[in-house]
Amino acid sequence: RIWHPLPFCTIQPTFTILDRAKAEPIMAEFVEATKREAGCVYYGWTVAGDKLFCREAYVDGAAVNAHLANVGPQIGKILADGVCKLDEIHIHGPADQLELVKPGTKDLGTVYFGVHSGFSRYQMPNDGGLVVEAPVDEKCTIGCTIA
Repeated sequence: RIWHPLPFCTIQPTFTILDRAKAEPIMAEFVEATKREAGCVYYGWTVAGDKLFCREAYVDGAAVNAHLANVGPQIGKILADGVCKLDEIHIHGPADQLELVKPGTKDLGTVYFGVHSGFSRYQMPNDGGLVVEAPVDEKCTIGCTIA
């Protein structure tokens, strides 16, 4: 079997939480808004002390742009004075997909990482759904099928 790279992109923002009680409802708003996005592969928050990290991936650069347009109000809320501070934001993906997202993300101080090498155990079938090509030990929870 030959593994092919995908146009898969990840956004990796890290924040410092200034007020957790204010941040948590906004985090929930992000999750609810993102659930409706067809181009989202996975999305969620992880926390370590006062550090907040958003784990998120999209099928391509266009899906990243659609996501950012969708959650614009939440971005404003979480970056409001006294809620969270954006420490850094990285976007990883193929060079052509990074070019699609740069116009809407460069003002955040984004660092762009182009895919150098590797493989994926995922493939995008013609219907746009995600197919996992490797056996998994747990229930697939991202709307995928196991091939």
